[in-house]
Amino acid sequence: FGSRRDGRGGGVAWTFWYRHMDGSLEECMASGLCQVYLFTVIDDSHLEDACYSFMIETDGIYVGNAKGTPNHQHPRHFIQDRYKPNGEKQVWRHMALVLAEATNEIHYYLDGTLAWSGPFGSAVASADCNGTNKKMTFGRKYPGYSHGAEVEVYDFRMYKTAAGANNHMSAAQVAALWSAGSSAAAVSSSLCHSIEYSTMHDKEWHDSYGNDCAWYFRNKKANPDLCKYSEAAANCPLSCQSQQECLIPFVHKEVYFSWDRVQRILPKAENKGTLCLGDGANKSEVLQQCYDYYRQDRPVETTPAPAEDHGAEAAGGHRRAVSPATSTWDDGYRGSQLWYNGMTKYRKGVRVNVTLCSELEESIDDYCSFDTNQVQNFTRDVKVHHGDFTVAFWIRPLSVKSLINGKFVPQISFLGSVSPPRHNLVLGWWETANGEARLNSNCHGTGHHYQEAVELHALSSTDWSFIAVTFKNTTNGTASPAKATVVSNIGESHESFQMPMCLFDELNFFKAVEVNYPVLMSPVMMIPEYLPLAKIQQLYVNTLGDMLPKRGPLRSFGERSTDNKIAIQKNDYDYRSSLLAAPVLFQTRLHATPTCDFHEGTAYIADMYSKVEGQKCSAPFECDKEVHDVPELTMSCPGEPYTGERVLGLEPISLGGATGYAEILFSITDSEFIFRQGEVVDTRTFFDSHTAKAEIFLLFFTPSQGITTVMKITGDFSGDLVADISTSVQHYEVLEGAPLTYYIVVQIVNLFFIVIMIIDTFYILVSMLREWRITKEAPHWAELVKVFTDICTVVMVTVFVCLRIPSKMGSAFEAEAIMHHLTHIPWESTTMHVHDKKQDFFSAVMDLLALIDYEESLNAFCNAILIILLFRVIQCTAAHPRLALLTGTLQESFDDLLHATILIILLLGCFAGIGTWAFGSERSDFASVEVTMQTQFEMFVGNFPADWTQNPALRAFTVLYLILCFLLVQNFLLAIIVEAYMNVREGIQTNQVAQSFHMDVYNSFVARCLGWHYGWPEPEQLGELLLEWEAKLNVGFSDLWKTGLFRSQKSIGSFVRHYGQYPFLSPVTVTKYGVLKLGDTEESLVKRISYALGRKLPTLVQELERAEDRHARKVRAREQNVAFVSMAPGGATASASFE
Repeated sequence: FGSRRDGRGGGVAWTFWYRHMDGSLEECMASGLCQVYLFTVIDDSHLEDACYSFMIETDGIYVGNAKGTPNHQHPRHFIQDRYKPNGEKQVWRHMALVLAEATNEIHYYLDGTLAWSGPFGSAVASADCNGTNKKMTFGRKYPGYSHGAEVEVYDFRMYKTAAGANNHMSAAQVAALWSAGSSAAAVSSSLCHSIEYSTMHDKEWHDSYGNDCAWYFRNKKANPDLCKYSEAAANCPLSCQSQQECLIPFVHKEVYFSWDRVQRILPKAENKGTLCLGDGANKSEVLQQCYDYYRQDRPVETTPAPAEDHGAEAAGGHRRAVSPATSTWDDGYRGSQLWYNGMTKYRKGVRVNVTLCSELEESIDDYCSFDTNQVQNFTRDVKVHHGDFTVAFWIRPLSVKSLINGKFVPQISFLGSVSPPRHNLVLGWWETANGEARLNSNCHGTGHHYQEAVELHALSSTDWSFIAVTFKNTTNGTASPAKATVVSNIGESHESFQMPMCLFDELNFFKAVEVNYPVLMSPVMMIPEYLPLAKIQQLYVNTLGDMLPKRGPLRSFGERSTDNKIAIQKNDYDYRSSLLAAPVLFQTRLHATPTCDFHEGTAYIADMYSKVEGQKCSAPFECDKEVHDVPELTMSCPGEPYTGERVLGLEPISLGGATGYAEILFSITDSEFIFRQGEVVDTRTFFDSHTAKAEIFLLFFTPSQGITTVMKITGDFSGDLVADISTSVQHYEVLEGAPLTYYIVVQIVNLFFIVIMIIDTFYILVSMLREWRITKEAPHWAELVKVFTDICTVVMVTVFVCLRIPSKMGSAFEAEAIMHHLTHIPWESTTMHVHDKKQDFFSAVMDLLALIDYEESLNAFCNAILIILLFRVIQCTAAHPRLALLTGTLQESFDDLLHATILIILLLGCFAGIGTWAFGSERSDFASVEVTMQTQFEMFVGNFPADWTQNPALRAFTVLYLILCFLLVQNFLLAIIVEAYMNVREGIQTNQVAQSFHMDVYNSFVARCLGWHYGWPEPEQLGELLLEWEAKLNVGFSDLWKTGLFRSQKSIGSFVRHYGQYPFLSPVTVTKYGVLKLGDTEESLVKRISYALGRKLPTLVQELERAEDRHARKVRAREQNVAFVSMAPGGATASASFE
């Protein structure tokens, strides 16, 4: 062995026969751990380290790999318990362990069947132990290991497979080894058997106390030693599991059910029986088919015949119903004749004469209809599987009225056709002692329909009985004869015959079910395959415990529907909104895992699991197997989200990218238990520690306003501190009629203003371009920002209007479609699956949320437009000095505010770090840095935590924050803003040109009108010319005329008269001492003032120099687009505005 490279070039396979020895597990069972190291590959120089090993346990296998990540594979529950090797049955089992080099996987085979596969953990090619020191040990023994069980091993082999991608031992090769080896003398005397083997099913046996095999099945869990009784083990191999079942996967086909509840069926037609139609059938159509087929007039009542002859002549001389006196019929009535011979002439008990249309009408019960879709899907699969089928149900008599001559024999017909009456399966009492099941085929042989009968075993006259009919057709691809097996409780009868099964209706195995006596009847289970007896007995024993306690329903569905009327008093509608659909609860879940994000957490969970194993679950105490096998049941951390698993009987549903589980809210709140997917679920377990988030969806509609509302209540349980409960309300508003017209008109007006903005922006750009060509200087950045803002506004508003108008025009249609979808979900339907209803609900909810999200995105876009317009309006206030308080104050204090902002950010950041570190683990308002910043903002405006005085540390934090931020920093901000405001205010007060805003608006309007009337030049054109006349102190009539800009002298006169009324535009007086300022009427006064101040009067040369200086400053001010203010020699101010 040491010379072979066991993992190189394809992999290696180990095959062997294995069994436990008698009593080998008794000692180790007491310790709770039963296992054997079958073989180990080791390095002889390091005996304590195994390269890899294979261990067999009572509940799984263990494959160790020292080089692997992980270093072992320990699958449990990979097969059902009944397939696992155990110490009670000394049965040879064939096992194979295949290491595949191509995929680096392990394949474990049991009884020639792949039982489990998984990753090896490392490269199979490097699994050997480095050459010649490699050894293989059997029954590994080392210090500390004392759990070995005594076992037998036979025909142990090692296969070294050739190199290649898929050259490891295949499943077919393993199966061939198992099949060939099972005939060896060493193992052939004690082998496992297939479920179809004759010794695998229970017998009709009772012990001396009258207990049958089903009793042992029900009680063996509480008393495991019951099945050690030799007679019970011999006669009840299925219930006691005394025979070892081979692992040969038996895959069930899809299972269908006729009803979703137990039915209480009472005779309707003069105590002759009841007819249950499929929910896809229409009673009127069924009756019309009867009238048409038998040519009976519907309005005319036929004359009833004596009890022994229901075929008397119908009134009016029309075609008869089926009569014993009728000897011959045309081909169309051949089915009715056979029905008469089988159902009336020879069968005991009562029946409904379905050929008499009035009696047929009387027998139909509208309240026991079954699911036609289930029957049709079953029929389709039966045809796919060559006619094999199984039909099973539980039935219980209601009273002595259910008995025939003191014996309970079910009288049930599964009608594939009503007119004429034909059935592939019927149960009743003909010739045998306990009744029989008859199988009819539509295939013709020697001029007749095929018909075979299989006897029933005696059924209980007081309790539930189980009946199953399974049929193996001759057309299923084999040459063997057909076989029908009828199981009555545990008893079995079967017949083999040459009869191909052909259906009377290719789409429906049965269209109606006729029940002739009062009974309780479970949903009819329909399986499109032939089942071996042991499988049917498994169905019986597995459901017996659920059926025996049932004593109802005490009233039929029809009685409850017609008698239990609940009076509803209608009140006036006084609510603003109503629910569109039942509220639905949606939750997402997380798997439990023993591996946490922190190593300490993982170690702690492992320690707790060890304590549970060693203290709570050790002898004499016993825990459930799952507690041993799944450590995360003891304690766990949240893991990965649930994806495709079924939980609490619910299939996963996708909602907004999340996969979760949904249930109707009323079902959870108003019921203790619900039935989903064949499981009874305790509603108290709907929320547990695996729940990550729960959401309740409520949909409302307000008819008076046309508003559809989605209210969502969310509970997030995945947080580190506390559950986060939040509520959101979203609306979708419909516009139609006059409101829609008004809305469109308003949006069109918006587009009109957008056109005006486009024209204005275009002229501004042209003006900037013209000035740039002249001066070769770029426009000021503030002007560029204004233009860019206007362009953004134009584009955004245009896009918004173009998107919003179609949305509002189609809102009524979209809302109507969604409401129609929601209001037409058949919540009350018993045929539509609850999962499908919830899928429809969430589909409509997602459609509605998509519309709401689209509207909210448009609203957010509109908010952005409004914010831009807000800043643009604020920017526009700078056009007038009296309105420029805000913009002027911000401009004046910008530098100080910038540095103050840096200081505030530093302080708040430091406080946020301190608060989160000190209080984040105990207070939700300091849970994170972001939340702490929000809390600080509230404190900045005076909203301090309510209980801040109770915690000394929080009290110190709050006082320090109050001193630094609330008192100092806040007052710093106020001082900066007040100082800037006072400077702006002083500039406004010293400005002689600016008047009040409304006066300037009025005067500008008047001047514009006068200019149009008298032909004044444009203000911008005249202003540019006057700026060039800086040397002139006054401008008169002749100066203006020389400009050539005025239309006439009259125009100049009106211009001078209009602007001469403003004090700041009055002409100045020039003396030899210079310009005479306002208030200086005498030169002597000027002289005295100058002498008093110790100054000399300026000469004309000095006045000229000052004028030139003022002109230069005006040019600079014009370039910067600011008001020009100069100080005259006497202290007065003069200003000019270029606007």
